[in-house]
Amino acid sequence: QALKNMLQFSRCSMLDIVKMVSSNPAKALQIFDQKGSITVGKLADLAVLNEQYQVVATLRQGKLVYGF
Repeated sequence: QALKNMLQFSRCSMLDIVKMVSSNPAKALQIFDQKGSITVGKLADLAVLNEQYQVVATLRQGKLVYGF
């Protein structure tokens, strides 16, 4: 929902918004070494969104836990 709100109410780019909802929180929580970006060796916690930015699938540590 935060991503959709930022798209609707700000002039931020999609890249900046993705950072706001992924890498920035991970850095603030001091877990960026594990989460917050798609990088070899990280935990692979991902949300897959459709064209309307609705969550259609969730992966936790690379395993599907919701969707598809």
